[in-house]
Amino acid sequence: MFAMKKNNAFLYYCVSTVVLICMLTTWVVYVRFVADTVQNSGFSLNHVASSAISAITKPHTRSTDDILSQAGKEYKKVLENIHKYSFNDAPEGDYTYALWDINDDKIPDLLVNDTYEVKKNDSDDTKEVSSTRVFSYDGNKLVAPNNVLKTLLGRYEHSTLFFYRNHKGLVFYLPESEEWYNNLSNNNPSFNPETPFKWKEVSYTLTGNNLNDSTTVVDYPIKKNENDTCEMDKVVAPVFIPINDATGINKLINSNKRSDKQKAYDKQVLQWQEKGYQVYTGTVKQLTPEEAYNYPGAPVTYTGFSLDDFIRINNNPTTTVLALDNPRSASSYCNGTECGYRPPSNLMNRVVIILDDAFVHDPNHDKIMNYVGKRVTFATDGMYDTVNNLPWAQPVLSSSSYIIQELDPSLDEYK
Repeated sequence: MFAMKKNNAFLYYCVSTVVLICMLTTWVVYVRFVADTVQNSGFSLNHVASSAISAITKPHTRSTDDILSQAGKEYKKVLENIHKYSFNDAPEGDYTYALWDINDDKIPDLLVNDTYEVKKNDSDDTKEVSSTRVFSYDGNKLVAPNNVLKTLLGRYEHSTLFFYRNHKGLVFYLPESEEWYNNLSNNNPSFNPETPFKWKEVSYTLTGNNLNDSTTVVDYPIKKNENDTCEMDKVVAPVFIPINDATGINKLINSNKRSDKQKAYDKQVLQWQEKGYQVYTGTVKQLTPEEAYNYPGAPVTYTGFSLDDFIRINNNPTTTVLALDNPRSASSYCNGTECGYRPPSNLMNRVVIILDDAFVHDPNHDKIMNYVGKRVTFATDGMYDTVNNLPWAQPVLSSSSYIIQELDPSLDEYK
């Protein structure tokens, strides 16, 4: 009995030893196989290990479209909660916004305008002014400088906001010389109207969470002839969008959904803006005098210029306009003796651009007639503001330097 138990123990020992040897042999073969396989694939085990660690520790790199999309989402929150932001006790008026990269980081920044009326000096008349806040998404978070940029007021003038075309900031221009106006209004015989009309320039640059300002005087802000260079060659006028119109914001949010064709169109529009053009989309229409006089969204202001007067002196029975897809601002010069010496004003919530009528007919504009009834992209570097054209208080094309292209529906910025 004892001998049988001893034999069983010995047998158990032998079997266990054989099993252990087999397991060790299998493990060695497996390890050698893995090592050979990895090595033959061009990698080392050290590389595999370091790659695994890198995959765990290295943060995921976001695409440009992802960053732009997040910027749009942050800006949308700002617009939806704009009443939470201080505009330094400015009365709540009409809120509008514009998108432009002002710190050259390739991410558009958000500017929000609060536009309202104030009384002119020594008058019951009012002028339109604004307070502006800047919001910037830096790739990680929203930056909201506390600065409130207010319209600069002079005795005769108020300032206009522009963007630097090179994306190095923004700037306000204000005609500085009251003496110039006094001499002009008093018909001083020794006064030469071509005397340099100086402007005050207040520029802002965005660095981190701060808007830093700098003030200087510009001696020659406007060209004397076509070959001149001047201060206005450095800037482009913003195109402000009503705050309830999410077109610009949605384009950012949907950056990763836009086609290559749409992105190429966006790039072309940006290039036009960087050359100083204001860019719009809309439909070219011909209006009868009655349609022009009663155009929806055009404020009917009293000018002593009635519909009958317009019909009587207008040799052209129609007015050709660009009917904008949605209201936009338009930077326009005034129409008067001193207007060529002022910065253009940014007129908010305009609904058409007057392209041609009996008052503004220009042979250079004739090609526009080929686009009547068509939806187009329209870019111009020159408009003026007048009360004698219909529809009322809408900008008038004044430059022969413009671009007009039929808009491919697949490029539609409103999709």
